Amino acid sequence: MSPILLVFGCKLACQVHQIFIASVNRSHFQSFFWIRGAGRGVERVGGVIVCGMIASYRQSGFPHRDQMIRPISNHPMLRYLPALCLLFAAWTSVKASDFNIEDESLRPLPAAALTVLRAHIATTEYKECATGEFVGTNVDLAGRGRKVDWIAKTADGCAWGASTAKIWILERQANAYRLVLYTGGQVVDLHKEKSRKLRNLTVASGNAGHYAETLFKFNGTEYVGFPTRR
Repeated sequence: MSPILLVFGCKLACQVHQIFIASVNRSHFQSFFWIRGAGRGVERVGGVIVCGMIASYRQSGFPHRDQMIRPISNHPMLRYLPALCLLFAAWTSVKASDFNIEDESLRPLPAAALTVLRAHIATTEYKECATGEFVGTNVDLAGRGRKVDWIAKTADGCAWGASTAKIWILERQANAYRLVLYTGGQVVDLHKEKSRKLRNLTVASGNAGHYAETLFKFNGTEYVGFPTRR
């Protein structure tokens, strides 16, 4: 068997698998099962191409070591590449979540927001987390094009569960903040629809065997949850 063909086949298979795993880790959990299925489809198509190339060489005979391998661009199995590209394009076009607990680009909160968050967590069963660090992302709860509100989590894993973390959402009011939602989950997605002047939002969590999603609507004082999928 040609060493070059083996290297090419193994490298392609490994890259497809690694892309799939990395994307699931940062996936948009609202479409968790769709993405997982699409990712597996990409893996399978890639595997078919590699296995088909090896099988065809076994039937027609592998090139002698002293001969050049026929150009890969002429290989008949590559006719399946357009389908693979379409699958990959659809897979990666899924909208990114507004907040993801695994996001490595989350930033420290402003001092005013941090003060409100620390005061709240000190009243919960996770009071030991109050002295720790917090990170988050600024969002636009009112839908007016100004990202002045914050979604936050602990920075050191405090108040984390097996696959979820505690999440705080703070609304900016003048020069202060107020806590409008305290919940647990993996990702937060803001909707265009509003309730009492603030956008509806979805908090979701999921793994290989479980998926849960809750729709939250603002009642004028805080967000109230309505489970939509379990």
